[in-house]
Amino acid sequence: MSRIKRFNDYRHIKVEIKLCECGCGEFIPKLNKQKKLARFKHGHNWQGLHHSVVSRKKISAANKVNKWKGGRVMKGGYIKIYKPEHHYRDNVYVMEHRLVWENHNNAILLPWADIHHKNHIRTDNRIENLEAMTKGQHTALHNKLRYS
Repeated sequence: MSRIKRFNDYRHIKVEIKLCECGCGEFIPKLNKQKKLARFKHGHNWQGLHHSVVSRKKISAANKVNKWKGGRVMKGGYIKIYKPEHHYRDNVYVMEHRLVWENHNNAILLPWADIHHKNHIRTDNRIENLEAMTKGQHTALHNKLRYS
């Protein structure tokens, strides 16, 4: 059975609290917003009602492994690679064509540089298909192709 305490919250209203049943050791109000008996802190019951702490850790580890896709994701038709240490990252991902060009040319692309796919296939990141240019040159090239 969980311990029940009494405490004053910021509005000076007495609220009964108890321990969260997930085993985290955090206190929660005894009644939730719907005035029903609360068992878990919000978000603490995502693994199911009857798992022990040990089995929750095993399930969590298995889920993390199953969700990992090797650090490659597709966004906007481009392939992004997980590189949290890269200087030009979007959160923790970098466009694969930037990495291919930088590795081949042993250079760092500056933020105002773009990589153009010569055959216009965003997932074709072969070095012979990539061309570095400024953002202005890249926009002008696409406008010329679009409006000619």
